[in-house]
Amino acid sequence: MSGSKTHPPRRGQRSLFYFFIGSLLIGLGGHFYPHDLMPNFREQRPLASFPSFKRITDFLVLPDSLTKYSADNFGFRKPLLSAYFYLRLKVLHSDIGLPAVIGKDGWLFFKDEVSSYRHQNLLNSDQLDNIKTRLDAWCNYTHDNGAEFIFFVGPNKSTIYKDKMPVSLAPIGTSSLLDQVYAIKFECPFIKVDLRPTLEKNNKEVLYYKWGTHWNDRAAQLAWIFIKDKVNHHSSNITWPAVQSVITYRQARPLEDSMWSWFGQNDPTTENLPKIDILETPEISKQGQSARMLVFGDSFVQFMQGAVNVVANGASFWWLTPKDEFSFQPTDLGSAAWLISGNGLDKPGLEIMKTFKPNLVMLEVVERNLSSLANLPLPKGYEYTKKIQEVDFLGSWVAGVGKGSIRNNNDKTLLISNERNEFATGHVSGNSLVVPGWGVTGLLSADRQTLTWSNGVIWHSHLSPSI
Repeated sequence: MSGSKTHPPRRGQRSLFYFFIGSLLIGLGGHFYPHDLMPNFREQRPLASFPSFKRITDFLVLPDSLTKYSADNFGFRKPLLSAYFYLRLKVLHSDIGLPAVIGKDGWLFFKDEVSSYRHQNLLNSDQLDNIKTRLDAWCNYTHDNGAEFIFFVGPNKSTIYKDKMPVSLAPIGTSSLLDQVYAIKFECPFIKVDLRPTLEKNNKEVLYYKWGTHWNDRAAQLAWIFIKDKVNHHSSNITWPAVQSVITYRQARPLEDSMWSWFGQNDPTTENLPKIDILETPEISKQGQSARMLVFGDSFVQFMQGAVNVVANGASFWWLTPKDEFSFQPTDLGSAAWLISGNGLDKPGLEIMKTFKPNLVMLEVVERNLSSLANLPLPKGYEYTKKIQEVDFLGSWVAGVGKGSIRNNNDKTLLISNERNEFATGHVSGNSLVVPGWGVTGLLSADRQTLTWSNGVIWHSHLSPSI
Protein backbone atom coordinates (compact mmCIF):
# COMPACT_ATOMS: atom_id res chain seq x y z
CA MET A 1 0.00 0.00 0.00
CA SER A 2 1.54 3.22 -1.10
CA GLY A 3 1.44 6.29 1.13
CA SER A 4 -0.57 9.38 0.16
CA LYS A 5 1.31 12.36 -1.14
CA THR A 6 0.43 15.83 0.11
CA HIS A 7 0.56 18.57 -2.49
CA PRO A 8 1.44 22.10 -1.40
CA PRO A 9 -1.40 24.62 -1.83
CA ARG A 10 -1.49 26.20 -5.22
CA ARG A 11 -0.52 29.85 -5.53
CA GLY A 12 -4.02 30.81 -6.69
CA GLN A 13 -5.60 29.16 -3.69
CA ARG A 14 -3.26 31.00 -1.34
CA SER A 15 -4.04 34.31 -3.05
CA LEU A 16 -7.77 33.72 -2.75
CA PHE A 17 -7.34 32.79 0.92
CA TYR A 18 -5.35 35.93 1.69
CA PHE A 19 -7.83 38.09 -0.23
CA PHE A 20 -10.73 36.63 1.74
CA ILE A 21 -9.00 37.13 5.09
CA GLY A 22 -7.90 40.62 4.09
CA SER A 23 -11.45 41.53 3.09
CA LEU A 24 -12.75 40.40 6.46
CA LEU A 25 -10.11 42.41 8.29
CA ILE A 26 -10.71 45.52 6.18
CA GLY A 27 -14.45 45.23 6.70
CA LEU A 28 -13.99 44.75 10.43
CA GLY A 29 -11.60 47.67 10.66
CA GLY A 30 -14.00 49.81 8.68
CA HIS A 31 -16.55 49.52 11.49
CA PHE A 32 -14.26 51.71 13.55
CA TYR A 33 -13.01 53.96 10.76
CA PRO A 34 -14.37 57.45 11.58
CA HIS A 35 -14.34 58.85 8.03
CA ASP A 36 -16.54 56.30 6.28
CA LEU A 37 -18.79 59.14 5.16
CA MET A 38 -20.60 58.81 1.91
CA PRO A 39 -23.16 61.54 2.72
CA ASN A 40 -26.86 61.41 2.03
CA PHE A 41 -26.93 58.13 0.15
CA ARG A 42 -30.59 57.43 -0.45
CA GLU A 43 -31.10 53.86 0.74
CA GLN A 44 -34.91 54.32 0.71
CA ARG A 45 -35.02 52.13 3.82
CA PRO A 46 -33.65 52.34 7.37
CA LEU A 47 -30.31 50.61 7.83
CA ALA A 48 -30.10 47.90 10.46
CA SER A 49 -28.87 49.16 13.82
CA PHE A 50 -26.62 47.36 16.25
CA PRO A 51 -28.77 44.98 18.32
CA SER A 52 -29.58 46.04 21.85
CA PHE A 53 -28.71 43.18 24.17
CA LYS A 54 -31.18 44.50 26.73
CA ARG A 55 -34.06 43.94 24.33
CA ILE A 56 -32.99 40.51 23.11
CA THR A 57 -34.89 37.86 25.08
CA ASP A 58 -34.27 35.03 22.63
CA PHE A 59 -30.56 34.58 21.93
CA LEU A 60 -31.43 32.57 18.84
CA VAL A 61 -32.21 35.84 17.04
CA LEU A 62 -28.91 37.44 18.00
CA PRO A 63 -26.86 35.94 15.13
CA ASP A 64 -29.44 37.08 12.60
CA SER A 65 -29.49 40.61 14.08
CA LEU A 66 -25.70 40.83 13.96
CA THR A 67 -25.66 39.56 10.38
CA LYS A 68 -28.14 42.22 9.26
CA TYR A 69 -26.17 44.91 11.05
CA SER A 70 -22.90 43.81 9.44
CA ALA A 71 -24.50 43.62 5.99
CA ASP A 72 -25.76 47.19 6.25
CA ASN A 73 -22.72 48.67 7.99
CA PHE A 74 -19.68 46.75 6.85
CA GLY A 75 -16.48 48.74 6.65
CA PHE A 76 -16.04 51.13 3.74
CA ARG A 77 -19.50 50.23 2.46
CA LYS A 78 -20.34 53.84 1.65
CA PRO A 79 -17.20 54.59 -0.39
CA LEU A 80 -17.69 51.32 -2.26
CA LEU A 81 -21.30 52.26 -3.04
CA SER A 82 -20.16 55.72 -4.07
CA ALA A 83 -17.62 54.20 -6.47
CA TYR A 84 -20.27 51.82 -7.79
CA PHE A 85 -22.69 54.63 -8.59
CA TYR A 86 -19.90 56.75 -10.07
CA LEU A 87 -19.16 53.92 -12.49
CA ARG A 88 -22.81 53.41 -13.36
CA LEU A 89 -23.89 57.02 -13.71
CA LYS A 90 -20.86 58.86 -15.01
CA VAL A 91 -18.94 56.16 -16.88
CA LEU A 92 -21.55 53.69 -18.10
CA HIS A 93 -24.42 56.28 -18.11
CA SER A 94 -26.78 53.60 -16.84
CA ASP A 95 -29.81 54.52 -14.75
CA ILE A 96 -31.54 51.12 -14.88
CA GLY A 97 -33.09 50.31 -11.52
CA LEU A 98 -32.16 53.68 -10.02
CA PRO A 99 -34.53 56.36 -8.65
CA ALA A 100 -33.23 58.92 -11.15
CA VAL A 101 -33.29 59.11 -14.95
CA ILE A 102 -30.32 60.53 -16.84
CA GLY A 103 -31.58 63.05 -19.38
CA LYS A 104 -29.87 65.11 -22.04
CA ASP A 105 -27.04 67.52 -21.20
CA GLY A 106 -26.55 65.82 -17.83
CA TRP A 107 -30.02 66.65 -16.51
CA LEU A 108 -31.47 64.30 -13.90
CA PHE A 109 -35.18 63.53 -13.58
CA PHE A 110 -37.03 61.91 -10.72
CA LYS A 111 -38.04 58.44 -11.85
CA ASP A 112 -41.42 58.66 -10.07
CA GLU A 113 -42.58 61.22 -12.64
CA VAL A 114 -41.79 59.08 -15.70
CA SER A 115 -45.20 57.37 -15.76
CA SER A 116 -47.08 60.69 -15.66
CA TYR A 117 -44.72 62.16 -18.27
CA ARG A 118 -45.43 59.21 -20.57
CA HIS A 119 -49.19 59.48 -19.85
CA GLN A 120 -49.36 56.05 -18.27
CA ASN A 121 -51.45 55.01 -15.25
CA LEU A 122 -54.20 57.54 -15.90
CA LEU A 123 -56.87 58.16 -13.29
CA ASN A 124 -59.89 55.86 -13.33
CA SER A 125 -63.50 56.96 -12.97
CA ASP A 126 -63.60 56.30 -9.22
CA GLN A 127 -60.48 58.39 -8.64
CA LEU A 128 -61.84 61.24 -10.75
CA ASP A 129 -65.14 61.08 -8.86
CA ASN A 130 -63.34 61.18 -5.51
CA ILE A 131 -61.23 64.15 -6.64
CA LYS A 132 -64.37 65.97 -7.69
CA THR A 133 -65.98 65.24 -4.31
CA ARG A 134 -63.02 66.47 -2.31
CA LEU A 135 -62.24 69.63 -4.25
CA ASP A 136 -65.94 70.54 -4.24
CA ALA A 137 -65.92 70.05 -0.47
CA TRP A 138 -62.91 72.32 0.02
CA CYS A 139 -64.46 74.89 -2.31
CA ASN A 140 -67.70 74.91 -0.31
CA TYR A 141 -65.80 75.03 2.97
CA THR A 142 -63.70 77.95 1.77
CA HIS A 143 -66.70 79.90 0.44
CA ASP A 144 -68.61 79.32 3.67
CA ASN A 145 -65.69 80.95 5.50
CA GLY A 146 -65.73 84.02 3.25
CA ALA A 147 -62.76 83.18 1.00
CA GLU A 148 -62.07 82.21 -2.59
CA PHE A 149 -60.68 78.75 -3.36
CA ILE A 150 -57.78 78.36 -5.80
CA PHE A 151 -56.38 75.06 -7.06
CA PHE A 152 -53.11 74.72 -8.94
CA VAL A 153 -50.63 71.98 -9.85
CA GLY A 154 -46.85 72.11 -9.77
CA PRO A 155 -45.93 70.61 -13.17
CA ASN A 156 -43.30 67.91 -13.29
CA LYS A 157 -39.89 69.04 -14.46
CA SER A 158 -40.26 66.61 -17.37
CA THR A 159 -43.49 68.34 -18.42
CA ILE A 160 -41.78 71.72 -18.78
CA TYR A 161 -38.46 70.39 -20.12
CA LYS A 162 -39.57 67.64 -22.50
CA ASP A 163 -36.54 68.35 -24.66
CA LYS A 164 -34.23 67.24 -21.84
CA MET A 165 -35.87 63.83 -21.39
CA PRO A 166 -34.36 60.72 -23.02
CA VAL A 167 -35.83 59.94 -26.45
CA SER A 168 -36.49 56.38 -25.28
CA LEU A 169 -39.06 57.68 -22.77
CA ALA A 170 -41.29 59.55 -25.21
CA PRO A 171 -44.98 59.88 -24.20
CA ILE A 172 -47.19 57.03 -25.39
CA GLY A 173 -50.53 58.83 -25.08
CA THR A 174 -52.06 62.23 -25.69
CA SER A 175 -54.08 62.84 -22.50
CA SER A 176 -52.22 63.48 -19.25
CA LEU A 177 -53.14 63.38 -15.57
CA LEU A 178 -53.24 67.18 -15.61
CA ASP A 179 -55.63 67.18 -18.56
CA GLN A 180 -57.89 64.72 -16.74
CA VAL A 181 -58.09 66.76 -13.54
CA TYR A 182 -58.60 70.12 -15.25
CA ALA A 183 -61.40 68.57 -17.35
CA ILE A 184 -63.47 67.61 -14.29
CA LYS A 185 -66.81 69.43 -14.12
CA PHE A 186 -66.96 70.67 -10.54
CA GLU A 187 -70.22 71.74 -8.94
CA CYS A 188 -68.67 74.41 -6.72
CA PRO A 189 -67.06 77.21 -8.77
CA PHE A 190 -63.43 77.88 -7.93
CA ILE A 191 -60.32 79.23 -9.64
CA LYS A 192 -58.32 76.56 -11.47
CA VAL A 193 -54.81 77.65 -12.43
CA ASP A 194 -52.92 75.76 -15.14
CA LEU A 195 -49.29 76.88 -14.90
CA ARG A 196 -48.03 74.95 -17.92
CA PRO A 197 -48.42 77.72 -20.52
CA THR A 198 -46.49 80.37 -18.58
CA LEU A 199 -43.72 77.97 -17.55
CA GLU A 200 -43.35 76.46 -21.03
CA LYS A 201 -43.23 79.96 -22.52
CA ASN A 202 -40.25 80.77 -20.28
CA ASN A 203 -38.49 77.40 -20.30
CA LYS A 204 -35.44 78.82 -22.07
CA GLU A 205 -34.60 80.05 -18.60
CA VAL A 206 -33.66 77.60 -15.84
CA LEU A 207 -36.92 77.18 -13.92
CA TYR A 208 -36.13 73.87 -12.20
CA TYR A 209 -33.05 72.50 -10.50
CA LYS A 210 -30.96 70.80 -13.16
CA TRP A 211 -30.23 67.80 -10.97
CA GLY A 212 -33.17 68.04 -8.58
CA THR A 213 -36.90 67.44 -8.42
CA HIS A 214 -38.33 70.94 -7.72
CA TRP A 215 -38.83 74.28 -9.38
CA ASN A 216 -36.70 77.25 -8.30
CA ASP A 217 -37.38 80.89 -7.37
CA ARG A 218 -37.88 82.02 -10.96
CA ALA A 219 -40.60 79.43 -11.61
CA ALA A 220 -42.19 80.33 -8.27
CA GLN A 221 -42.16 84.01 -9.25
CA LEU A 222 -43.89 83.24 -12.53
CA ALA A 223 -46.40 81.03 -10.69
CA TRP A 224 -47.28 83.70 -8.11
CA ILE A 225 -47.76 86.37 -10.78
CA PHE A 226 -49.91 84.05 -12.89
CA ILE A 227 -52.07 83.10 -9.89
CA LYS A 228 -52.43 86.78 -9.02
CA ASP A 229 -53.59 87.57 -12.56
CA LYS A 230 -56.13 84.72 -12.48
CA VAL A 231 -57.53 85.97 -9.17
CA ASN A 232 -57.76 89.53 -10.53
CA HIS A 233 -59.63 88.25 -13.58
CA HIS A 234 -62.07 86.44 -11.31
CA SER A 235 -62.47 89.12 -8.63
CA SER A 236 -61.58 92.81 -8.67
CA ASN A 237 -62.08 93.16 -4.91
CA ILE A 238 -58.61 91.84 -3.97
CA THR A 239 -55.65 94.23 -3.76
CA TRP A 240 -52.00 93.25 -3.79
CA PRO A 241 -48.83 94.93 -2.54
CA ALA A 242 -47.31 97.20 -5.17
CA VAL A 243 -43.89 95.64 -5.59
CA GLN A 244 -41.40 95.17 -8.35
CA SER A 245 -39.21 92.11 -8.44
CA VAL A 246 -35.87 91.68 -10.15
CA ILE A 247 -33.90 88.54 -10.91
CA THR A 248 -30.34 88.17 -9.74
CA TYR A 249 -28.24 85.03 -9.69
CA ARG A 250 -26.29 83.17 -7.05
CA GLN A 251 -24.16 80.06 -6.98
CA ALA A 252 -26.00 76.92 -5.95
CA ARG A 253 -24.94 75.47 -2.66
CA PRO A 254 -23.22 72.07 -2.90
CA LEU A 255 -25.83 69.35 -3.49
CA GLU A 256 -28.69 71.88 -3.25
CA ASP A 257 -31.81 69.94 -4.32
CA SER A 258 -29.50 67.58 -6.17
CA MET A 259 -30.14 63.89 -6.79
CA TRP A 260 -26.40 63.37 -7.11
CA SER A 261 -26.32 63.25 -3.32
CA TRP A 262 -28.56 60.17 -3.45
CA PHE A 263 -25.62 58.32 -4.98
CA GLY A 264 -22.84 59.88 -2.96
CA GLN A 265 -21.65 62.02 -5.85
CA ASN A 266 -20.76 65.69 -5.92
CA ASP A 267 -22.44 68.01 -8.40
CA PRO A 268 -20.57 67.80 -11.72
CA THR A 269 -20.32 71.59 -12.03
CA THR A 270 -21.27 74.71 -10.11
CA GLU A 271 -24.63 76.05 -11.30
CA ASN A 272 -26.08 79.56 -11.05
CA LEU A 273 -29.60 79.79 -9.69
CA PRO A 274 -32.09 82.66 -10.03
CA LYS A 275 -32.85 84.70 -6.94
CA ILE A 276 -35.83 87.03 -6.65
CA ASP A 277 -35.23 90.42 -5.04
CA ILE A 278 -38.19 92.60 -4.11
CA LEU A 279 -38.19 96.34 -4.71
CA GLU A 280 -40.96 97.93 -2.65
CA THR A 281 -42.99 100.76 -4.17
CA PRO A 282 -45.84 102.84 -2.71
CA GLU A 283 -49.01 100.93 -1.92
CA ILE A 284 -51.68 101.00 -4.59
CA SER A 285 -54.48 103.42 -3.76
CA LYS A 286 -57.41 101.14 -4.38
CA GLN A 287 -60.44 100.11 -2.42
CA GLY A 288 -60.79 96.43 -1.62
CA GLN A 289 -59.42 93.69 0.58
CA SER A 290 -55.68 93.12 0.78
CA ALA A 291 -54.74 89.63 -0.32
CA ARG A 292 -54.45 87.27 2.66
CA MET A 293 -53.43 83.85 1.42
CA LEU A 294 -53.57 80.48 3.16
CA VAL A 295 -51.67 77.96 1.00
CA PHE A 296 -51.61 74.20 1.49
CA GLY A 297 -49.38 71.97 -0.59
CA ASP A 298 -46.44 69.60 -0.84
CA SER A 299 -42.74 70.34 -1.21
CA PHE A 300 -43.40 72.55 -4.26
CA VAL A 301 -45.05 75.07 -1.91
CA GLN A 302 -41.95 74.92 0.25
CA PHE A 303 -39.92 75.99 -2.80
CA MET A 304 -42.27 78.93 -3.40
CA GLN A 305 -41.19 80.66 -0.20
CA GLY A 306 -38.33 82.60 -1.78
CA ALA A 307 -40.64 84.46 -4.14
CA VAL A 308 -43.81 84.81 -2.06
CA ASN A 309 -43.19 88.50 -1.36
CA VAL A 310 -44.02 89.14 -5.00
CA VAL A 311 -47.65 88.88 -3.86
CA ALA A 312 -47.55 89.28 -0.07
CA ASN A 313 -46.20 91.68 2.52
CA GLY A 314 -44.74 89.18 4.94
CA ALA A 315 -45.29 85.43 5.10
CA SER A 316 -45.09 82.56 7.59
CA PHE A 317 -44.01 79.04 6.70
CA TRP A 318 -44.54 75.56 8.14
CA TRP A 319 -43.33 72.13 7.06
CA LEU A 320 -45.41 69.50 8.85
CA THR A 321 -44.64 65.80 9.10
CA PRO A 322 -47.32 63.25 10.06
CA LYS A 323 -46.13 63.45 13.69
CA ASP A 324 -46.09 67.26 13.92
CA GLU A 325 -48.78 69.27 15.66
CA PHE A 326 -49.66 72.58 14.06
CA SER A 327 -48.83 75.64 16.16
CA PHE A 328 -48.12 79.29 15.46
CA GLN A 329 -46.79 82.40 17.13
CA PRO A 330 -48.75 85.65 17.68
CA THR A 331 -46.44 87.35 15.17
CA ASP A 332 -47.74 84.99 12.47
CA LEU A 333 -51.12 86.72 12.65
CA GLY A 334 -49.57 89.80 11.08
CA SER A 335 -48.50 87.95 7.94
CA ALA A 336 -50.29 88.29 4.63
CA ALA A 337 -49.52 84.72 3.54
CA TRP A 338 -49.34 81.42 5.40
CA LEU A 339 -47.67 78.55 3.54
CA ILE A 340 -48.16 75.07 5.00
CA SER A 341 -46.22 72.27 3.28
CA GLY A 342 -46.38 68.58 3.97
CA ASN A 343 -49.15 67.03 6.05
CA GLY A 344 -51.24 70.07 6.82
CA LEU A 345 -54.73 69.16 5.66
CA ASP A 346 -54.95 66.00 7.76
CA LYS A 347 -54.22 67.64 11.11
CA PRO A 348 -57.16 67.19 13.47
CA GLY A 349 -58.52 70.52 14.62
CA LEU A 350 -56.64 72.52 12.01
CA GLU A 351 -59.30 75.23 12.10
CA ILE A 352 -57.07 78.12 11.15
CA MET A 353 -59.53 79.71 8.76
CA LYS A 354 -61.21 81.51 11.64
CA THR A 355 -57.84 82.44 13.18
CA PHE A 356 -55.95 83.77 10.17
CA LYS A 357 -59.06 84.95 8.31
CA PRO A 358 -57.68 84.54 4.77
CA ASN A 359 -59.65 85.69 1.77
CA LEU A 360 -57.78 83.33 -0.58
CA VAL A 361 -57.26 79.63 0.15
CA MET A 362 -54.94 77.78 -2.23
CA LEU A 363 -54.33 74.08 -2.64
CA GLU A 364 -51.29 72.81 -4.57
CA VAL A 365 -50.21 69.32 -5.56
CA VAL A 366 -47.30 68.25 -7.75
CA GLU A 367 -48.28 66.62 -11.03
CA ARG A 368 -46.70 63.24 -10.28
CA ASN A 369 -48.83 62.94 -7.12
CA LEU A 370 -52.18 63.96 -8.61
CA SER A 371 -53.73 60.60 -7.75
CA SER A 372 -53.32 61.51 -4.05
CA LEU A 373 -56.17 64.02 -4.50
CA ALA A 374 -58.54 61.04 -4.51
CA ASN A 375 -57.71 60.61 -0.80
CA LEU A 376 -57.57 64.28 0.13
CA PRO A 377 -58.87 64.76 3.70
CA LEU A 378 -62.29 66.37 3.80
CA PRO A 379 -62.97 69.46 5.91
CA LYS A 380 -64.80 68.70 9.12
CA GLY A 381 -68.54 68.88 8.58
CA TYR A 382 -68.27 68.53 4.79
CA GLU A 383 -68.21 64.74 4.56
CA TYR A 384 -71.49 64.51 2.64
CA THR A 385 -70.64 66.64 -0.37
CA LYS A 386 -70.46 63.65 -2.72
CA LYS A 387 -73.73 63.18 -4.52
CA ILE A 388 -75.54 60.09 -3.33
CA GLN A 389 -76.91 57.94 -6.13
CA GLU A 390 -79.32 55.00 -6.18
CA VAL A 391 -76.49 52.57 -6.85
CA ASP A 392 -74.94 53.48 -3.47
CA PHE A 393 -77.95 51.87 -1.71
CA LEU A 394 -78.27 48.74 -3.85
CA GLY A 395 -77.35 45.34 -2.48
CA SER A 396 -77.79 43.17 0.60
CA TRP A 397 -77.51 44.64 4.08
CA VAL A 398 -77.10 43.30 7.61
CA ALA A 399 -80.35 44.28 9.35
CA GLY A 400 -80.13 43.40 13.03
CA VAL A 401 -80.02 39.60 13.28
CA GLY A 402 -81.42 39.23 9.77
CA LYS A 403 -80.85 40.54 6.30
CA GLY A 404 -82.31 43.39 4.33
CA SER A 405 -81.99 44.19 0.65
CA ILE A 406 -82.47 47.09 -1.72
CA ARG A 407 -83.11 46.54 -5.42
CA ASN A 408 -84.15 48.49 -8.47
CA ASN A 409 -87.90 48.48 -9.07
CA ASN A 410 -89.59 48.57 -12.47
CA ASP A 411 -91.08 52.04 -11.94
CA LYS A 412 -87.68 53.71 -11.28
CA THR A 413 -88.12 53.45 -7.52
CA LEU A 414 -86.23 51.20 -5.15
CA LEU A 415 -87.71 48.03 -3.67
CA ILE A 416 -86.70 47.54 -0.03
CA SER A 417 -87.12 44.39 2.07
CA ASN A 418 -86.40 44.25 5.80
CA GLU A 419 -85.35 41.45 8.16
CA ARG A 420 -89.01 40.37 8.48
CA ASN A 421 -89.25 39.97 4.69
CA GLU A 422 -91.63 42.94 4.44
CA PHE A 423 -91.47 44.97 1.21
CA ALA A 424 -91.89 48.66 0.44
CA THR A 425 -90.81 51.11 -2.25
CA GLY A 426 -88.64 54.16 -1.73
CA HIS A 427 -86.66 56.87 -3.46
CA VAL A 428 -83.38 58.73 -2.92
CA SER A 429 -83.43 62.28 -1.58
CA GLY A 430 -80.03 63.84 -0.96
CA ASN A 431 -78.08 61.28 1.07
CA SER A 432 -81.22 59.63 2.42
CA LEU A 433 -83.57 56.85 1.34
CA VAL A 434 -87.22 57.85 1.87
CA VAL A 435 -89.71 54.98 2.38
CA PRO A 436 -93.24 56.51 2.58
CA GLY A 437 -95.00 53.18 3.17
CA TRP A 438 -93.07 52.57 6.37
CA GLY A 439 -92.90 56.23 7.37
CA VAL A 440 -89.12 56.11 7.79
CA THR A 441 -86.02 57.66 6.24
CA GLY A 442 -82.61 56.00 6.06
CA LEU A 443 -79.46 58.17 6.21
CA LEU A 444 -76.48 56.78 4.29
CA SER A 445 -73.05 57.33 5.86
CA ALA A 446 -70.25 59.04 3.96
CA ASP A 447 -68.36 55.76 3.51
CA ARG A 448 -71.53 54.01 2.23
CA GLN A 449 -71.19 51.36 4.95
CA THR A 450 -74.05 52.28 7.31
CA LEU A 451 -77.75 53.05 6.76
CA THR A 452 -79.30 54.65 9.85
CA TRP A 453 -83.11 54.64 9.85
CA SER A 454 -85.17 57.34 11.53
CA ASN A 455 -86.80 54.71 13.82
CA GLY A 456 -83.39 53.90 15.35
CA VAL A 457 -82.66 50.74 13.36
CA ILE A 458 -79.19 50.55 11.80
CA TRP A 459 -78.27 48.50 8.77
CA HIS A 460 -74.63 47.72 8.10
CA SER A 461 -72.42 47.30 5.06
CA HIS A 462 -73.44 45.47 1.88
CA LEU A 463 -73.00 41.71 1.94
CA SER A 464 -73.05 41.29 -1.82
CA PRO A 465 -74.35 43.20 -4.83
CA SER A 466 -77.96 42.45 -5.59
CA ILE A 467 -79.02 44.76 -8.36
